[in-house]
Amino acid sequence: FWLNDSLKISVEEQLDFLIKLKGDRLPFSKETTQKTREILFEESTSIGNIYAKTGWAGNSTRDLGWYIGWVEKDEQLIYFVHQVVSANLENKHFSASRKEILLHVLKTLVQ
Repeated sequence: FWLNDSLKISVEEQLDFLIKLKGDRLPFSKETTQKTREILFEESTSIGNIYAKTGWAGNSTRDLGWYIGWVEKDEQLIYFVHQVVSANLENKHFSASRKEILLHVLKTLVQ
């Protein structure tokens, strides 16, 4: 089962997938990709409309978290692929930190 950290996907592969999804260049119907983009919509914020998905895998030694997607504001589009690794399995803030860290970075990029 892939949640046990056996799924191997690179940052580049994640980014390539997002670009193809946003640009209707996946081998699926336009209706399917449109519905997927709608599902990925998280919220409208001061930095723009955020479309994203979290992911989390772990094993006996570490947690691995992802937060991937894009933000749209006016004519600006920024893709993001953010991976956080925690060696401390007792970190109670790990889940929220995936989004919090990335949103802080995006606030400095999107004006």
